[in-house]
Amino acid sequence: MDRPPTSRGIAYDDTSADCLDNQELKRVLATAHRFFGRKVDVVGMDACLMTMLEVAYQLRDHAQVLVGSEELEPGPGWPHAAILGDLTKNPTMTPAELGATIVQRYIESYRHGAEDATQSAIDLGQLGDLVEAVDTLARALLRDLRRAQLAAALHLAWRRTLHFFEHAYVDLHHFAVELGRATDARAIRQACGAVRAAIEGRGARSPLIAEAHSGPRMAPARGLSIYFPAFRNPSVHYQALDFARRSRWAEFLEAYLGEGR
Repeated sequence: MDRPPTSRGIAYDDTSADCLDNQELKRVLATAHRFFGRKVDVVGMDACLMTMLEVAYQLRDHAQVLVGSEELEPGPGWPHAAILGDLTKNPTMTPAELGATIVQRYIESYRHGAEDATQSAIDLGQLGDLVEAVDTLARALLRDLRRAQLAAALHLAWRRTLHFFEHAYVDLHHFAVELGRATDARAIRQACGAVRAAIEGRGARSPLIAEAHSGPRMAPARGLSIYFPAFRNPSVHYQALDFARRSRWAEFLEAYLGEGR
């Protein structure tokens, strides 16, 4: 299991004091893609905070399914014996079936404990509608950001939304629900509805293959988080991610939380 980072990273090596950032992880998977001549079937993240929209979008060209947690993982991590036992019994599982199995086994292993836990399997080939919906929401927010009513609505929605790791990330579906309730701006309410619909699969195929959670605090979780830090300058590294280049979410964060705000 990976410890929660102060800067975004995974697969920490204490000996070399190094890790993989999101761009390096993409290069690793691109190398595997070239070597095997096809996309990696399943990227399984037995790690914390990995089912972010930004991480999923970063890996979309080189893997089919991403499995991981929105929340910090409890110490035991994945129940590997149960997961591998299922795969041994059914070695012809599709990537989506294996992803759903991991989600089921993971949550079963924490269902009767006190820990908060989340796990989801993401179809990386089905991110387009959701990314477009978030981009539309960011554009609507940027157009209206100078209105005091919107600033108040954003603050209220952010406070009410399920957060992860030092309030740096929020559940995307829950944020869209809360902002839709808090704002009086029609375009923003519609954009929030489109984000929810893309996650739920209304009118299109959802990128969520499976999602489950345990613990009362995780009740609003829907499987995908997004970067939305609390009252601080957004990370300068965020702009380099594929998602930040594809959407205007990074521009919104900078306008709302950047220097001088």
